[in-house]
Amino acid sequence: MATAPVAKIQRGGGAIKKCNQNTGNKHDGFRSKTVVGSPLDLQLIRRHMSISQPPVGTPANFYSKAKCYWSQVPATVDGMLSGYTSLNVPDIADSDMFLDEFGPSTTAYALDCGSGIGRVTKQLLLPRFSIVDMVELTQSFLDQTENYIGPDDFPRVGERFCMGLQDFTPPAGRYDLIWIQWVLGHLSDLALLAFLKRCAHGLSAGGVIVIKENITSPGGHDEQSIMNSEEIDFDETDSSYTRPRSAYIRAFLDTNLKLIGEKAQTNFPSSLYPVRMFALCYDVEQKTSPT
Repeated sequence: MATAPVAKIQRGGGAIKKCNQNTGNKHDGFRSKTVVGSPLDLQLIRRHMSISQPPVGTPANFYSKAKCYWSQVPATVDGMLSGYTSLNVPDIADSDMFLDEFGPSTTAYALDCGSGIGRVTKQLLLPRFSIVDMVELTQSFLDQTENYIGPDDFPRVGERFCMGLQDFTPPAGRYDLIWIQWVLGHLSDLALLAFLKRCAHGLSAGGVIVIKENITSPGGHDEQSIMNSEEIDFDETDSSYTRPRSAYIRAFLDTNLKLIGEKAQTNFPSSLYPVRMFALCYDVEQKTSPT
């Protein structure tokens, strides 16, 4: 698999980021000090079975720096959206339409990954699902969920797991929907692949995984640039990667996840990274054990 350039940037951190277009500040390849191996190389998982810690080549403080960053973010919608509170409405609206088209037919249980205070849980998932579990790294965010979600809907919040996704294993067969938004950049490549494999085993029959993430594109929101991009940006402020669409497509193939739907987020400023939504189901014919 071809190596990809990595740009080290300081974007101010947070879920929503300005686009890193036409940067000249790139490493020679993906085997830089920032990351290890070719992008999303499944063979590396088999050689690095302990994926809670970053593999050799990833910054030693990769996870701890992210945890420190988010511990200082206010437990508010504004904090969850990096100050772009006005984008909450178009974000939820497009996510809602995406689930109308590609969501699961059963609506008993959902999981919100990187849930923060429960913005997506409250506005998108609880109106659709009977019970919603949350997994979130930052305890102060989870402490705020009852107050934010409110007394009418909070009783339908199930378990609240306080941990990073690199350490989280979804209960097997539980979820009709696993929603993952603006959080996969906080996983190393190895941890990303392993987490997707574990998510696949957390799905109920007919369950769906939705991933909604920023993606790199040297040409901004130009569709051809998005499709051709192989660039990977590393934000040193919050210790996160922004990956190209192609990296996610490779990850889905490597983890036996079948892409059943894809849409671009609309009505976001052109100065921000493009945001892509992917709907996935597990290819049970190639089912493997979780890492």
